Amino acid sequence: MGIEKQEKTLDEWSSFLRLLNVPPEVIRQVLNNIQNANTLLFGIEELNDKATLKVYLEYWDFLISLIQQGKHERQPFALNRGYKWETDHPEHWKEDIYWCYPLLTLPELHKRLKTLTGINGAILQYFLNPLLFQNRSLRGEQLVYLEIVGEDNARRSFDINCYKGQLSVSDALPYLLELAQHWRIKNDLSKVLSCYSSHCLGHISGGVGRDKQPFLSIYIEESSTAAA
Repeated sequence: MGIEKQEKTLDEWSSFLRLLNVPPEVIRQVLNNIQNANTLLFGIEELNDKATLKVYLEYWDFLISLIQQGKHERQPFALNRGYKWETDHPEHWKEDIYWCYPLLTLPELHKRLKTLTGINGAILQYFLNPLLFQNRSLRGEQLVYLEIVGEDNARRSFDINCYKGQLSVSDALPYLLELAQHWRIKNDLSKVLSCYSSHCLGHISGGVGRDKQPFLSIYIEESSTAAA
């Protein structure tokens, strides 16, 4: 869920975060870094009976403004700051910075992914290469590329915003099935995703997680006003 920053004053944001039981130090970090943000995003992830709560600051409008003013070009930009904690251990919160690499060409994006994926090259070989880099209708400026590298853990991952590429779920599904077969995982992706075949492919995230295991996440636009 995303809320525009301008919807609340700083005092209202502080009260709102306290109502959500956000750890006090995370509230302090959010308020210290909120000035140039345009959106706050909130998420919940459940895995193995554990809930992880997430708060993100997004600086997309600030980045676009800097590029338009000629003050930023192709150097990495901290597009998102994410704060995450498990509900049973809120004192052990983590911060992840999502570094955007703007204006990359497709060859440049491919080079970064080859370096980043490392032991996880199967994602590139079976999925990203045929879907993105062998697709003659795509251009680099149609994709927004981010990297997330954990400072105190093994996480090395990427996020590709594909909305402007106008790809559908049906475009991605054959290559998802190839990757699932390579990973030897039981899957019923075809059955699960068939009802979304004409939907827009929103984001592709993947890499190596904090547990040193490869992962891939696909985000699908559910309607013209919401993404899932």
